[in-house]
Amino acid sequence: MHRVYCALRLNRARRTKRRVARRPRVPLVALPGLNGTWALDFMRDSLYDGRVFRSLNVLD
Repeated sequence: MHRVYCALRLNRARRTKRRVARRPRVPLVALPGLNGTWALDFMRDSLYDGRVFRSLNVLD
């Protein structure tokens, strides 16, 4: 089997995973006041009867 693959040039080198360069870890800074950062998230869910609804969640 190996000779057939080599003769037909079907033997290909396996791909290796690329390593991501490591970055130094930086801790998150908690802001002292309100309205410093916002987070938005769309969510989708379905009800028991099959109807679908979407919601937008906003976190302060």
